[in-house]
Amino acid sequence: MGGCCEKSRGTAAVRVGWDELGGAELEPVLLSGAIALLDAHWLIRLAGAGGVPHPRQCLPPEAFLSADEVATSAIRGLPIVCVSHAWCTPHHPDPDGESLRALARTLKLLEAQSSQHCSPCRHAVFYDFCSLHQRCRDSGGEPLLAGGSGWYPSEEALHRRALCHISALYSHPQTWVFLLNTKASAETFLSRGWCYCEALWAMSGKRPGMVLDISRDSGAAADWFDFVDECRTLSCRAAPVTPDVFAAQLEEKCFSHGEDRPLVARLYRIGFEARFAGLTRLEYHGLGWGAAEAKTLAATLASGAAPRLRFLSLDGNVLGCAGTASIAEAMPWVPLQELRLGANCIRDDGAKALAAALPKALSLTRLYLGANAIGDDGAMTLAAALLQAASLQELYIDLDLAHAPGALALQSACTAHGVCLRRRLRE
Repeated sequence: MGGCCEKSRGTAAVRVGWDELGGAELEPVLLSGAIALLDAHWLIRLAGAGGVPHPRQCLPPEAFLSADEVATSAIRGLPIVCVSHAWCTPHHPDPDGESLRALARTLKLLEAQSSQHCSPCRHAVFYDFCSLHQRCRDSGGEPLLAGGSGWYPSEEALHRRALCHISALYSHPQTWVFLLNTKASAETFLSRGWCYCEALWAMSGKRPGMVLDISRDSGAAADWFDFVDECRTLSCRAAPVTPDVFAAQLEEKCFSHGEDRPLVARLYRIGFEARFAGLTRLEYHGLGWGAAEAKTLAATLASGAAPRLRFLSLDGNVLGCAGTASIAEAMPWVPLQELRLGANCIRDDGAKALAAALPKALSLTRLYLGANAIGDDGAMTLAAALLQAASLQELYIDLDLAHAPGALALQSACTAHGVCLRRRLRE
């Protein structure tokens, strides 16, 4: 009896973890049967046996994890991996099993790392060909590994329902997303309509390390941390765009089935409006973004798409003065409390653009400008702006010598207006 009680309490504790991590948001569609999540262990075994992915209706029950099994594995994070992959043919995504083998290697490393902290560890995988009902039945209703073109009306209904919910899987802050295209470059991957849509969903609100381009795996990484360092999506993490901009961009994207274009545009709008409007944090640090990405992000923020955004990190990019000016123009349109622009090659012109925006940024309390190259002119302009920046409480900045005019002016202005100045002096 005592053992059973202990097990029940442990399961209840894990269930609380699932809820705290936002897992409950995904339950309606998982319980409906519209989406089935694969057992990572089963996929690893399939790849090891030289297998290839099959349509959902052709897979055995042991290929899948139930919603309860997924929930009880949520200990240090949601154990869900979403795969965005370019299909090799219009009818089968991976007829040679090449992508499956790359995915299996990644899952092995992830499971090995996770098992160091919790045991047993089971990850669930969303892989569209295997997770959604496919047109794979013959005229008699039998599912075929290849050549089928029909499905039951109930399967079609579940497929349509699933499409309206897959954005929640890709965009959820706690799910992993693996971008996979072993046949082509990152540029080609993002030229495909479905891949571009899924990538934008994933890149909207996740921490940078949660989205990995596993096509970049050289095979040299022996553990998960080395693998993540190699596969961080520095080269293909696009800035978020509004649904109207996305629909225009989609005209230039490739589709195996042209009729999917309006469908993808509609699904992106559903996913974007459901997720982006509720975001309070955006972390885009260390992505190599320049002025173009900053301009795209600024246009999205200025559209009013993120009315709850409180924290924005763009540290460690190369925005420069032009990119900084774009972000400054968007500042009045979002209720930011903290803006991080450290190490972005910002000089005086960028500081002046920020100074012009400060009086309009009514919620901003912390501004980080460390590791830039702001000189006297920029510092003095910021000092003058503090007179009208009523909400600012902390300013982090690198300055020239302590007795330089800009440093003195900024120190005096911060003292006069109750702003905590945290500075590092450049000799």
